[in-house]
Amino acid sequence: MFIAGKFDQHKRDIPYASLAQEFQTLVRQILGKSEDEVSRWRNAIQQAVGPNGQLIANLIPELELVIGKQPPVAELPPQETQNRFQGVFRRLLCVFAQKQHPMTLFLDDLQWLDVATLSFIEHLLSHPDVKHLLIVGAYRDNEVSPSHPLMLTLDSIRKAGVTVDEIILNPLSFKDVNHFIADALRCDRMRSEPLARLVHEKTAGNPFFAIQFLTALAEERFVEFDAGRAAWHWDLAQIQTRNFTDNVVELMISKLKRLPVATQEALKQLACLGDNAKMATLTIANGRSEEEIHGAIWEAVHAGLVFRLPGSYKFLYDRVQEAAYSLIPPQLRSEVHLRIGRLLIERMSPEGLTESIFDVVNQLNRAIDLIRDPEERLSLLRLNVVAGMKARAAIAYASARNYLALAEGLLSPDAWSERYSETFDLCLAFSECEYLVGNFAAADKLFDLILDKALSNVDRAKVYGLRMKLYQVAGKYDDGVTVALEALRLFGVTFPESDEEIQVAAAAELAAVPINLRGRPISELVDAPLTTDGTVQAIINLLVEAMPCAYIGRPKLFPLITPKAVNFSLCYGHTDQSSFAYCVLGLMLVSTTGDLATGFQYSEMSLRLNEKLKNPRLRGTLLHLHGDHINFWRRHFSTGMPILDQAFRACLEVGDLVYAGFLAFETVWQAIEKGDTLPDVFALSMKYAAFALESHNDAVYQTIRIEQQFIVSL
Repeated sequence: MFIAGKFDQHKRDIPYASLAQEFQTLVRQILGKSEDEVSRWRNAIQQAVGPNGQLIANLIPELELVIGKQPPVAELPPQETQNRFQGVFRRLLCVFAQKQHPMTLFLDDLQWLDVATLSFIEHLLSHPDVKHLLIVGAYRDNEVSPSHPLMLTLDSIRKAGVTVDEIILNPLSFKDVNHFIADALRCDRMRSEPLARLVHEKTAGNPFFAIQFLTALAEERFVEFDAGRAAWHWDLAQIQTRNFTDNVVELMISKLKRLPVATQEALKQLACLGDNAKMATLTIANGRSEEEIHGAIWEAVHAGLVFRLPGSYKFLYDRVQEAAYSLIPPQLRSEVHLRIGRLLIERMSPEGLTESIFDVVNQLNRAIDLIRDPEERLSLLRLNVVAGMKARAAIAYASARNYLALAEGLLSPDAWSERYSETFDLCLAFSECEYLVGNFAAADKLFDLILDKALSNVDRAKVYGLRMKLYQVAGKYDDGVTVALEALRLFGVTFPESDEEIQVAAAAELAAVPINLRGRPISELVDAPLTTDGTVQAIINLLVEAMPCAYIGRPKLFPLITPKAVNFSLCYGHTDQSSFAYCVLGLMLVSTTGDLATGFQYSEMSLRLNEKLKNPRLRGTLLHLHGDHINFWRRHFSTGMPILDQAFRACLEVGDLVYAGFLAFETVWQAIEKGDTLPDVFALSMKYAAFALESHNDAVYQTIRIEQQFIVSL
């Protein structure tokens, strides 16, 4: 099968737009097949997307017509969200790209693709599970530099060992143009040579420009067909007296101006909406019925400038769109965008507005200086927040950051006092996107601003939690611990400073755990209540967030932080992070105190608690800790392997490549210790080594290489 797409420059902020458009076409093809064939595709797609079908349905709504309504998916941190989405989309693509029906995907204008889509293309091409897929892409090399995201992506794809063939399409030579004109005008090449030389000089060998230039000569009757002589003729001297432009856009403008006024007006609206637009959007923007729009655009379709698709229209070339847009006087363009944006808001249902949020917001953002009414500016602020959060959910963090930055710029001077909660959430989301795109200094500055404006310690804890994540991403683990201690002091939770005092406090905290159980069996903690106290939630979550930073940055604090999180959960109720604290406590008990029975009970209970609290992000982590560090103290060693296998799959399901990496080399070592045959262990190591390479986890890959060397030596 073959699907081709042209990416719309005006929709570059819409993540995965180029891929989504083409899969929509593919889904429509499936819907046109027999019920037996649709059923076969339905089963294959459902198996591929599993419980995460809603992720794809958000991008390709038509997919639900094939596989039915999908359940909601769990919220995950940004990196895990991206990994999960890529995995689901990859498996969907593999349904179509099979040996019996390979797939070729053509994408035009790669230089305009968003970073999220480029990252996904790299993921597809370098993943060992993706086969029978050929991606053909076109881009303008004069619009990219060596540091352009596209060029960086191509370099990464090459480094992954993927074959990348480049074909440079040079301008047509004079000889090529002469052959083309001689064939078009049915004459010998000697006769066409003077005309071909003129066309080549005017167009510099640009194929599209050459075709349009020759067509313009025919339309203006400088090149005519003589029926009496059954031949084309032209007067070169007369053509040379006409001052034809050397610019393709200017030529297209002159061509468009010869179209009926109604057609020009329709093309202006289409150009404002982008490279292509749905019929429903066009009817709103033009204020006409579908029949009237079809009639208005027909001349452009007949001229080969616009292509009619099912339910939409699109420009065949971006230069035509550029020319149509230039028909609008520059001083009026903002007014046109404002009018279209307002009409879309007025005529669309709330559901339609959410679905088309990028189209609507992009119109209004181009007219932001004309919007002076406070209520309308507030409405635009909220629309940008919706767009930003939708882009963030789709892993397009740069686009999300831009929308949220616009929203932040629309805040009124009294926003913090008049709309505190809304303003707090906006600034917190904006600061998170700043750090996700690597603007650490800007994010830190925003954190300071929000902390200064925050009205409660619970809100401040949210800011501190984000700041700790930023420091982990930046590798500043010690600073992350400092932030945690500062945040916990807001709630009266303090820690000693000297090593001796920390040891004493850690022992006391650990000793308090069985006391706070108050005689309850550990297994009954699964049914313990959740806390509804925002302060307690903040403290427990801060302690859990601090664990990774303390483990690496200040390991002496780690044995104190862990039982403290457990004691808060025992005394005041659970949060969805409590299961992690219990599991780590179990690990501490078996490794430091030798209390195997109690440690095992805490670990098993943490798994059941997490299932009850429905936190899928922690499932793989907890299974990893249980299967690799705790299980074999109480059960036969061989029972650990199925647990590790479950853990690995659970980590991949939510995109947790960190713990999946730990599991990769630990599973190989357990196979060695379990006594599997060396060939079987080596085959297992090859599987996990491939995963480590694919996930760019060099530390894990090198660890597995050491294990392989050990196996080979034996």
